[in-house]
Amino acid sequence: MMGWYYMNDKTLVDEWLEIASCDLDAAQYLFERPHQKQLEIICYLSQQCAEKSLKAYLCANDIMIPKIHEIGVLCLL
Repeated sequence: MMGWYYMNDKTLVDEWLEIASCDLDAAQYLFERPHQKQLEIICYLSQQCAEKSLKAYLCANDIMIPKIHEIGVLCLL
């Protein structure tokens, strides 16, 4: 059974945006390193940033969010 996040929870929106920002900072740091880039980790962190930002947007706009990790499905909400 799939869980759901509550709508319009400002605390949750702020938390998701803060963590998304940290994910983006980490991805940028790894990308800008002069030696071998760890592309798998950079892509993972970038996906996490996009997912959390999208969930924050949906939550702030009173849209119920399923507890999933599929950006394509979230975009259809």
